[in-house]
Amino acid sequence: MCNMMSLDLKKTLYEVHPSFVELERIKSMSVSDSTLDRLAGKVHALNQEKKQRLRKVLVFAVHVSHLTKVWLQDLGGTLIELWSLTDTPLDEQKCFDHVTSLISVSQNTVMPQGCLSHDLIKKVTVDS
Repeated sequence: MCNMMSLDLKKTLYEVHPSFVELERIKSMSVSDSTLDRLAGKVHALNQEKKQRLRKVLVFAVHVSHLTKVWLQDLGGTLIELWSLTDTPLDEQKCFDHVTSLISVSQNTVMPQGCLSHDLIKKVTVDS
């Protein structure tokens, strides 16, 4: 868990009990109930922090997803304007239907799988 959250394991263990840092050199060690309780408390606190971080990441992901959807809606409108100016044939426009269909989508609309994928965004950006 420390590795996942980029925390120093030795420092975290030291906060529970300084002798934990010396475990590499000690073959066996007796641990008191209070130390085990502190260790369990630390694990619980780290689990809570992990949940908070995951929530923050999720909120960020939702925000990015919304911004991406808005960006793709703008891009879809730009594509349609560009196509009308350049008289782009319908068969060439068809491969971007999934982008131009986003123009009329509201924020609460459930989107099809992959419609906001990084690969799709790259393709649209390169092709437009």
